[in-house]
Amino acid sequence: MIDWPALAQEKFGFSKLKRVQLECLNYLGAGQDLIAVLPTGIGKSLIYQLAGLSAPHLSVVISPLVALMFDQVRQLHQRHIPAASWNSLTPPDMEKQVIAQLLEGRLKFLYLSPEKLQSKKVTSILDKVSISYLNVDEAHCISEWSPDFRPEYGEIGTWLNNYQLKQSRPIVTAFTATATKATVKDIVNLLKQNQPQIVALPCFRPNLRYHILPVPSEGWKRIIMKKMINLTTNNMGGRVLIYASTRLMTGWLARWLITQGLTKVKYFHAGLLPTEKENTLSWFASVKAPVLITTNAFGMGIDIPDIRLVLHHSPPASIEAYAQEAGRAGRDGLESLAITLYRSVDLENNLKFLLSSASFEHRKRLLFQARQMYRLLEHKQCINRTIVKYFRLPQTQRCSLASCHCGRCYPKFFNNDIPQQIKQLTRQN
Repeated sequence: MIDWPALAQEKFGFSKLKRVQLECLNYLGAGQDLIAVLPTGIGKSLIYQLAGLSAPHLSVVISPLVALMFDQVRQLHQRHIPAASWNSLTPPDMEKQVIAQLLEGRLKFLYLSPEKLQSKKVTSILDKVSISYLNVDEAHCISEWSPDFRPEYGEIGTWLNNYQLKQSRPIVTAFTATATKATVKDIVNLLKQNQPQIVALPCFRPNLRYHILPVPSEGWKRIIMKKMINLTTNNMGGRVLIYASTRLMTGWLARWLITQGLTKVKYFHAGLLPTEKENTLSWFASVKAPVLITTNAFGMGIDIPDIRLVLHHSPPASIEAYAQEAGRAGRDGLESLAITLYRSVDLENNLKFLLSSASFEHRKRLLFQARQMYRLLEHKQCINRTIVKYFRLPQTQRCSLASCHCGRCYPKFFNNDIPQQIKQLTRQN
């Protein structure tokens, strides 16, 4: 029996592990496949890192974003744990070094994108290497992205079947903060998991205060956005993350805020050059009280603990995206805000964009998700209860939500905790 707390203390300096982390690690130690659906802040990456350190061979981690790979590899290097990423930005000399480390058995962790996993060069190398764990981080992407956007996510199981013809099958794990029953079914099928254990906690963050604010016009959005930025940075400190629906809108909003006297403002989207992305993320993580306006290209797995406000300039088209993006706030456990500005036309515009390139089957799922998001926006039920119910699995523990402070359950939200100016703005609206 592996002493997981002792290993965590030795390698990462943690004096104890959460109960759910120990539950997952005991399943992995027993050689079982695993799906872990755990809220942001639980420490999902620590689970597969500890499991990998206890294993005799390599652990492969499939990650959706290069920035996430760099972040985790950097943290492992700081702890003198041999790890590498192999992606489209890896220079030739570094690629040779990674290959040599793999063939010599000197790496404990290798981070790959699903596209890189499918490349002939990577496949030919991994076919010669024993792999203890195949871990898929941000595993909801398998269900949400594989049909159209990144089909290679749907081919991970095929790669696994081919690998098994040459080497022993690794333990297969999937980690995510959000997953519905349909998502879990997709993960099991597409990853070819073998009767995985499913560990799930409610998608509930007691320190995160949701509020959905209907607005009559784009002009009102800008007024409230500027006021919320000032009040958050002045009263709560930390960082501000604003989600916009398009690349064009990120730049436009950033320039508008700068004209309004805000100096620490930048924008981020998938169309930036790699060096621009890296510099912007480094800036956001290092300066005091910055404001970053981004598309949904930002976020997954990025470990910035003190984001105090996540503001959606317009709502995403699904509760899945909403929970993931709002969940960037308050990863350190301190009180944080998730504010959504909403006009009825916004959801319609986002949905039209998504449907334009989706297959027929995927369109049916997108329409279902959009209907659920519409109910969340328009109905007056508790925001947290709606999210928890949407993501509840048969294995999910029950949650009383006794401490819910969302804007619908806690009418004094604006009275006591946010200065009077915001209350006046919403009344005028």
